[in-house]
Amino acid sequence: MIAMPEIVLLTLQEAGDILGVSSYTVREWINQGKLEGVRIGVRWKVRPEAIERYIDRNTKPEEEYKDQK
Repeated sequence: MIAMPEIVLLTLQEAGDILGVSSYTVREWINQGKLEGVRIGVRWKVRPEAIERYIDRNTKPEEEYKDQK
């Protein structure tokens, strides 16, 4: 038997909890292409790596905040 790697998929609610938004917002971001989602049947799931990429793309480095003061 071939060992399958463990694949972690989060529900929209779990992804929203991590990002501090509602599951509805997570679904909208997926529909808008802002966040990568995986559709399994009729349900959407989000990989933790997709959340990390979203955060990286949508946050400013600390230096930029210091320059604004």
